[in-house]
Amino acid sequence: MTENTSNNTIAILQYNLRKKLTRTNSILSDPSLSKYTMLMIQEQYWSEHTKSAPTHGSWTLIESSSYPNRKPCSAIYINNHILDTSAFRIITIPFLDITAVAINTTKQPQAHVGN
Repeated sequence: MTENTSNNTIAILQYNLRKKLTRTNSILSDPSLSKYTMLMIQEQYWSEHTKSAPTHGSWTLIESSSYPNRKPCSAIYINNHILDTSAFRIITIPFLDITAVAINTTKQPQAHVGN
């Protein structure tokens, strides 16, 4: 885990995007949100063409895989500059509207985060 050395916190922003592509792209591209470790998104835009929410180079997209090719109700975006992909794992939960990850920390036991 790459930790913020100034305060060693995991900053999370929760947002309902009301299925709008412009809102989803805006939140992923907003430089002021780069301080957040995770974005916990509800009602994100989902493309029928890609069968996924939008992706972005600065964020790793986590979606529920419990029901393939069905529009999930939530997503978690993890900031690639703050949390390395080896520092978390996806938790499979058999519900379409729940997305969850387990985060490895250096000072505490694993933290489970769900959306």
